[in-house]
Amino acid sequence: MPRWKSVSWITPGCHRSRRHQHRKTRGLLNTFAAIILAATSKTLAFALVILRPMFRQVPVELEEASLIDGCGAFQAFRLIVLPLMRIPLMVV
Repeated sequence: MPRWKSVSWITPGCHRSRRHQHRKTRGLLNTFAAIILAATSKTLAFALVILRPMFRQVPVELEEASLIDGCGAFQAFRLIVLPLMRIPLMVV
């Protein structure tokens, strides 16, 4: 029965690059962790571009009022800002 070898996703000429050496020393070559890391970094950049202007549109007065009413910073974010950001979060 033949033994299956892992498929190399990198062309032979790229083995000298710094990125390749960095991934090799970290143990990220031909792993699902490398794919997840690449997809997450790509998606995170898109999410920041989309969500930053939306977060800036939330009125500061709402956050200040919740802090005066006794909410902490995280509680104000969870109870005030996140419900207002429901639609933009669904987009991303």
